[in-house]
Amino acid sequence: MSNLFKLFLALSLLAIVLCLTACSFGSNFVVANESNDRIQIRYVVKKGNNPEYPRSLPEIPGVMLISELDDGHTAWRDLSSPMLTYNETTRTAVVTLMPNEAVRIELVSETRCEDIDKHFDRFEIEEISITGVSGTLRLTGEQTVKSFTARSKTTCVLTYR
Repeated sequence: MSNLFKLFLALSLLAIVLCLTACSFGSNFVVANESNDRIQIRYVVKKGNNPEYPRSLPEIPGVMLISELDDGHTAWRDLSSPMLTYNETTRTAVVTLMPNEAVRIELVSETRCEDIDKHFDRFEIEEISITGVSGTLRLTGEQTVKSFTARSKTTCVLTYR
């Protein structure tokens, strides 16, 4: 094999890898607790196509401080009991969130926050209820996704105050 052919092959493979990785993006849907007390977030996952298999969470909820949302370097910390419960039969997740924390409840691939209205079918949550000292916020249907605002291209936030 000639060196020119090897160089061409290596550059072609590099171009393919770059294209595949560059096309992969998504948006985090995050509930932020800006109140002075803990809140409870209850959300219901849409029904799956196969009734024989229980529906799992679309994304394992992750938590971080609200101040860490914009730094781009902090990894989401997975939630576990007792901060998270999930009932497969009712497809309901319940998360307890402390003040100044944010929880990722959904990651929608290949969608930017400003485009989610065009791709509502990709959003896997059909109902969200947030309860705290300021009362209860309940969202259903398209309200669930339309209530999030873009904090960045890839972070959509629903804030409880």
